[in-house]
This record gives sequence, C-alpha cells and structure tokens, in this order.
Amino acid sequence: YLYAASHQNTSDIRLKKDVTPIMNALSILYDINGYQYTWKKDEFPDLATPEGVDIGVIAQEVEVHFPDLVTTGKGGFKNLQIGKLVAVLIEAIKELRAEKNYEMDELRIENQELKAYLCSNDANAPFCE
Repeated sequence: YLYAASHQNTSDIRLKKDVTPIMNALSILYDINGYQYTWKKDEFPDLATPEGVDIGVIAQEVEVHFPDLVTTGKGGFKNLQIGKLVAVLIEAIKELRAEKNYEMDELRIENQELKAYLCSNDANAPFCE
C-alpha cells in the first residue's frame, strides 16, 4: 500500500500532443461496475491487500475500453491506474447534463404547446395569462 497526504500528476497541456476528447463516456461506464468485496488474503498471503470490506472496480472491465490504464504485474494479476478514470467520469457527467438539458427543453416546448392549445379553448384556465 501507498499512503500519502497528497499526490499530483503532471498534466500541463504544453507537454501533451494528440489531445482528443473521450467520446461516449456514459455508455462506456455502463460496462464498468462498482463493487463491494473482500480480498482473498488466505489464497494470496504474499500480496499486500487490505483487511475487511473494500470497494472498487474490476481491472478486466476497464481494460476492455481503456487498455492503457491496465498493466499485468507479478503473477499475471491486473493493476489499474484508477485515478485516470476521473477523466471518464467528468465526460460522462457532461453527457448526462447535455441529455437532461435536451429533455428539459423538449418538455418546455411541449408544455408551452399544451398551454397554448388549452388556453385557446378556455382562456379562463388558471395557467392562462
């Protein structure tokens, strides 16, 4: 285990090339599940795994979409750079917000059309101005 009060990764745009946005982040996340589990400490006593219940994702599920985030270590066990999934989560949140905004706009238009129709039939209805 690595314990630290702070950890920083270099992320300056001046050091990067071929920068492209993560597309379809939301649909990708549907393939990656969050789990609650306990480690098989008795079967793998040489591995430094925590005691008790833990939470996380499965490296093999992430590897399907982001193979560069997964490495294979000692004994063939998968290792995951979990912190890099934050970028996927950010894009997925943006996609959700865009979907919500589109749906809200559609509902506003439909509501206005319904009000206009109802008010044309009954101008005294409480929602007519």
